[in-house]
Amino acid sequence: MFERPITLAVALVAFAGGPVFAASSEWEQIHGGAVRVVVSAGPDAHGRVRGALQVDLAPGWKTYWLDPGASGVPPTISVTANGQPIATEIGYPPPGRHSSGADVWAGYDGPVAFTLSMQVPKTAPAIDVAVFVGVCQEICIPVKADFHVELNSSASVASVEQAVDEAFDRLPAEAKPGFQVTNAEIRSGSLVVEAETPTGSQPVDLFMASSAGPVLGPPAAQPENGRTIFTFPLFDKLTGDAARLDYTLVAGEAAVAGTVIAK
Repeated sequence: MFERPITLAVALVAFAGGPVFAASSEWEQIHGGAVRVVVSAGPDAHGRVRGALQVDLAPGWKTYWLDPGASGVPPTISVTANGQPIATEIGYPPPGRHSSGADVWAGYDGPVAFTLSMQVPKTAPAIDVAVFVGVCQEICIPVKADFHVELNSSASVASVEQAVDEAFDRLPAEAKPGFQVTNAEIRSGSLVVEAETPTGSQPVDLFMASSAGPVLGPPAAQPENGRTIFTFPLFDKLTGDAARLDYTLVAGEAAVAGTVIAK
């Protein structure tokens, strides 16, 4: 059950100084926690501006991963400059597998930060960040927040840089031989995925997301000959672009992310 969305309009704090533009909003209180956006001084070596949406959750509250499952509200974050969309890559830290009654969902039951890697035009004086997230306890409350970031008259702040660095440090590493998904096949109404994981790592879990939305149920995992076989119930067809799956593979305290094409 969802309550009416809470809408927030927040201007990010600007700090007078040089041409760099680290900035942070104030924490905005919501049911079950608070949200803010931080933006690092930049751009980085690749010409991208880094930032993060921080979601601080009170005990007993939760929010969701890229694909939470059959129930839940995945985060939506869009960035514009001068009214035009700008390319933004959103990063998700490794989620956990949680349950609420009969529902099993992928997400977070503690504070979390979603990273933002943005191709901000050099001439843009500001960016606008529109956020939609679900925070839930007994019921889910969709939260809409709009943040305005002035880029041309602020200075770097150490706490902002630290918050952004910590958010990026918590992202999964890039998948690699020995720690990756190696194959994904559709078999008799299920998606069967083979993965390599470090020897002795426990627990092991796999989270997958398709552009088609929540089409996969929670997987069953079976160790087999040095691999782990995950079998996901498949609720809809995976064809075309929907067959390209983003994944986060978790083994103990380590995690990697990558993509795989379902055959």
